[in-house]
Amino acid sequence: IVDFDELSNSSRSARRMTCSLPLASLSVMLLPLSAAVAFSLTMLLGRKLALTDNSTSIVFYTSLGGVLASGVLVPLDWTPPTLDHLPWLVLIGLLGGFGQMLIIQAFRHAEASMLAPFEYSSIIWAILFGYLFWSEVPDEMTLVGATIVVGAGVYIAHREARAHRTV
Repeated sequence: IVDFDELSNSSRSARRMTCSLPLASLSVMLLPLSAAVAFSLTMLLGRKLALTDNSTSIVFYTSLGGVLASGVLVPLDWTPPTLDHLPWLVLIGLLGGFGQMLIIQAFRHAEASMLAPFEYSSIIWAILFGYLFWSEVPDEMTLVGATIVVGAGVYIAHREARAHRTV
């Protein structure tokens, strides 16, 4: 939390704080944008690879990339899992791998624009699971944003389907 009285001060620490605020704000805004770009690139790459490579190798290399990318953050706040976590981690790994295999198979049979609304449904599932398991209630802005994203995805899929029917 910034002490705004300190910002009005002309001290060296106040100048540093004044310079660091925009940088911190920018990094907070860039993180979701970077995640969206990385996700999009992963989906596009998955679509291309699904036409030539086998599903197992695609899942392996996608998972390896995710481990390496997230591994950079491990030193910041690592908590070792306990044996109680092991069954859950195995379940997450199996379900995640199976889900990835299904996504790759879908890319073999459909255009990415047709599959996008199904990806956007993860927003709905996240809201539902958040409510059911953690009693989280999304605020109005979350619901508005989710509606816009899901609605745009469904509209694009509908438009693409119509374009393919008329051709």
